[in-house]
Amino acid sequence: MKQNFNFINNRHKVLYNLILVNNQLNNQYGQFLKPFEISSQKYMLLRLLRHFYPGVVSMRTLRESMLDNNSDVTRLVEKLEKRGFVQRTVNKLDKRVVEVIMTHEGLDFMKQIDDVFPSDFYLGRLTEDQAAQLNNLLDIILVHEIKEE
Repeated sequence: MKQNFNFINNRHKVLYNLILVNNQLNNQYGQFLKPFEISSQKYMLLRLLRHFYPGVVSMRTLRESMLDNNSDVTRLVEKLEKRGFVQRTVNKLDKRVVEVIMTHEGLDFMKQIDDVFPSDFYLGRLTEDQAAQLNNLLDIILVHEIKEE
């Protein structure tokens, strides 16, 4: 979809393109996850928990790691807990801290998704070198944005 816009500069064009890619990716991701009856936010939460498995993660850490101000992590965790994918516990040393751990059912569920997730999802036109370059550039943006908050 080539459109001829008058951009102020290349950074302005990048911002516009990132918004377009984000919208397209969210739509395609949502369609891919639909048969699993899970939202992209819940999927990302499960990915985070799997990363820390077998350790527990505080709700605060999950909230910070989601990088999505619109995420109601408590509600997402409640729904994942109802499906048996996660388990919540209160920290024994600090009763104010709620911790979350992924269950074996959650790990099995993620394996089902992994088994059918295409390795070139949405980005199949990029070479491995281009994907690495894009990751490096996005890391620069993300690290900068996180430090400014």
